[in-house]
Amino acid sequence: MKLKRLICAFLCVGLCFTAASQTKKEIRKARPFYITFGSGHNNVFFQDLATSPLKYEGSGSYLTTGMLKKDEDIEAHFQFYHTIANLVPDGSDFGSSLANIFGINYTRLYKLDVMNDDAYNLKVGGQFNAIGEFRVNPILQNNSVGLDAFVNILATGKLTKDISNKTESKFLFIKMKPKTRELSFRTDIGLYNSQIRNKYVYTMHSGILGTSPFEDLEYSAFKGFRFMATLEYISYFPNGNGLSIAHIFDYAQTKETDQFKMMQSVLRIALMFSTKSPK
Repeated sequence: MKLKRLICAFLCVGLCFTAASQTKKEIRKARPFYITFGSGHNNVFFQDLATSPLKYEGSGSYLTTGMLKKDEDIEAHFQFYHTIANLVPDGSDFGSSLANIFGINYTRLYKLDVMNDDAYNLKVGGQFNAIGEFRVNPILQNNSVGLDAFVNILATGKLTKDISNKTESKFLFIKMKPKTRELSFRTDIGLYNSQIRNKYVYTMHSGILGTSPFEDLEYSAFKGFRFMATLEYISYFPNGNGLSIAHIFDYAQTKETDQFKMMQSVLRIALMFSTKSPK
């Protein structure tokens, strides 16, 4: 009798575990998945004391693509972007610097059930972020080339508000059809900050000596600061696709004697193509 009860208990536990696994699998399968393509305008500022005391500022194009998987409980986002900008120093006699900035990042967020209002959604998690920056200012001669890379792990928080109009409404003489919309604000603060960059009093002699330009780069970990903030508006279409408009602020700096500072302010618009049919 005891053996039968034990076997029944094991079978019940097994069935419960299988049902829970199938439910999680169904939730993951139903979670909306988007392919994103975007472009925008990037205002860039940087100063690199390893090459010169000049402060550079300018703007350029911003292109991005990525994958986004999200619902109310979980959000995962992979992104790649590129900026090319012509940056002018704070002195007209020092030419200009052509900068190429490449970035790749992955973010994963989980919902916190602390909001009493269903219109709000709070998620927390983390982001892996790596950017590389290559620039050339020929007028600086041996100090003409700068090459830097930053790798960061950031703590992330995102607050989203549902601003959908659930029913047909009227604004002045315009009829507003029901539509799903959301507005979100997100911050990322660096926990682990590392850099690969120029040495102090950097001189680009590889072209003269025939050596590798990477010999003059140094790696440092747990140094520096990284902060990001994103304000985003998303409007969803009946076919499941979406339109995203965002402003992204990104600031990075090192703490060495040859301090490097870079700030990016991006205004970006992106199309979100759903890979799943709307419900």
